[in-house]
Order: sequence, then structure tokens, then C-alpha cells
Amino acid sequence: MSFGSIARAGHGELRPALGAAAGPMIAVMAALAVTSLILVALGVDPVEAYGHAIRGAFGDTIGLTETLVKTVPLLLTGLGVALAFRCGFWNIGAEGQLFVGALAAVGVGMNDLQLAPVLLLPAVIAAGFLAAGLWGSIAGALKVRFGANEVLVTLMMNYIAIFGASYMINGPWAVGLIPQSRDIDPAAALPILWAGTRLHAGILVAVIGAVLLYVLVFHTRLGFELRAIGYNPDASRAAGMPVGRNVVLALFIAGGLAGLAGVGEVAGIHHAMMESISPGYGYIGIVVALIGGLHPLWMIVSAFMFSALFIGVDAMQRAVGLSTAMVWLIQGSVVLALLASRAFNRYAARG
Repeated sequence: MSFGSIARAGHGELRPALGAAAGPMIAVMAALAVTSLILVALGVDPVEAYGHAIRGAFGDTIGLTETLVKTVPLLLTGLGVALAFRCGFWNIGAEGQLFVGALAAVGVGMNDLQLAPVLLLPAVIAAGFLAAGLWGSIAGALKVRFGANEVLVTLMMNYIAIFGASYMINGPWAVGLIPQSRDIDPAAALPILWAGTRLHAGILVAVIGAVLLYVLVFHTRLGFELRAIGYNPDASRAAGMPVGRNVVLALFIAGGLAGLAGVGEVAGIHHAMMESISPGYGYIGIVVALIGGLHPLWMIVSAFMFSALFIGVDAMQRAVGLSTAMVWLIQGSVVLALLASRAFNRYAARG
């Protein structure tokens, strides 16, 4: 199938996704309008403040590339969440899957196995995807075999992964006074795409991942079965679909995608494992997935815009002297508005 035919075939899926994305975008604008009133009460001109935010996210090379850098983990974790949601599985574990992917990337990237330089980066990417995929599939297997609540399982597995990472960088991998691992081999680093910035090839990995997931979900038999399972697992089982196997497979792929976010942070940004490697990308990825209507291509846009929100609000804080609490208030207001919009859409759909 040619790219043109795929694009034409996907037109039908893009339209409902656009409708699903319109509500959350309106919610974002409403949240910013409400926070404008708070800014006025604090003696801050909201037009000036949001102007600083826009310039901070898009106004120069550094701002734009930093927005793209933050888009990478938001998009990859969002893709993992969206695929699981598509098959009716509430994956709250993208944060832990990111940490597992990062741990695997560091474990291979330090190159204690003495791999050839040309093989090291592919090995790091593969290790991060496979390790996080297997981590994600555990939750799927527990759901299928024992009916375990996936929200609780994936949430608790986040803490196992995060504290496991903390143990490694404070114990076996510890170097120096700061809790972190030693640096990965230079051959394991993702190439920088724009000299003088931090923009790395992870953005290409994320976009390609979104396109491949779109093809998988909307143009393969497996994707059809996953969507059918999400709509009605009992009917899917009655139709002869391997529901349990497909759920585990979907969680493997979803975990692997979130794991690639950890690979990007290690191989593209930090070049080591540290406790602050994620400020909550896995949780923000849930909102990114919902903004994009669970559609992989629209999620490229939603991840970019949510990244711009974070970069822009940080720039606003520096420019007009807002407190950290106000920054969190603005970001939190947007998230709450998005969740409210999602709840309203589901209520309206029920009639």
C-alpha cells in the first residue's frame, strides 16, 4: 500500500479524531482565560505574560528546539498509553516503563559487554524497547490470567521501577557524590540534529513510531482486533479473536514505546541514569493521548503543543517573575480542564 493510499484511507479516521481533539483544545483556551484573571489579580499583564510564553517556546532556535526535545518523551509515552487504551486497557504505567527503558539503555550503553561501536546504539535502542515491553506485558498477563485491576498493577509497577532505578544509581552503578550512573559510551549516544542545541535523533524515532503505530492500528488485522477488543472483548472472543494474547502483545508494544522515551532521555540528553530523568512524562503522556483522541498522528500535534506549554510557561516565569506555585497552577488548570472536557464528552456520548 502506497503512502498516498494510506493517507486517503486514513481520512475517515482523522475526522473523528479531529472532533475528539477539538473539545480539549477549547478546554485549554478556557483554562488560560481563567488563569488570566489570576494574573491580573497579581498585577501581571496576561497579554505580556502569554507573549513571553509564546516567544519562549517558538521565538528562537533554542526555544523551538527545546520544545521539540520535550516532545520526544511526551509523544512516545503518549503512544504507549494510547495503544493500551485502544484495546480497553488502562495503562497508567508509562512512567515506570520509561524508567525500565532508561535502565536497560544505560546497562547496555556503558558497554561492559564490549560491543563494536557500530552495534552499540542499535543495541541500546533494542534493549530499551524490549525491557520496557516485557515490563509492560507483565501487567497485561496479570490482567488476562487473574483479572487483576490494571490501574492498580501498572501504578504500583511504576514505584517498583522508579525505586529500582534509585537503588541502582545509589548502589551498584553509583559514581561520585550525585546519585547517578557513569556515562554511557559516546558511541551509544543519539546524534544531534541541530548543532549548538540539544535536539537529537529521538524526535525522528518518535515521529516514525507514531506513523508505524497508525499503520498498525488502522491498517493491519492486529490493529482491527485490538480496536474490536476495546469496543467489546466478549464479542471479540466470541468471534474467535485471541483476546488474551492480543492484550499481552499490545501491552508489550505499549511498554516498548514508553521505554523508547527513556532511551531518548539517556542516549539523547543526559547520557547517564539519574533520579530526575523524568519529571512525570509517563503521567503527562496520558493527557497527551487524550488530547490527540488516541490517534497516533494527531498525538504528534498534541505532544508538541503540550511541550510548548511547559517550555512557554517556564519562560513566562523567568520573564515576569512568577512563583513556582503559579506555574504549577497554570499547568494544573490546563490538565484539569482537559480532564473535565474528556468527562463531558463521554457523558454527552451516552446521551
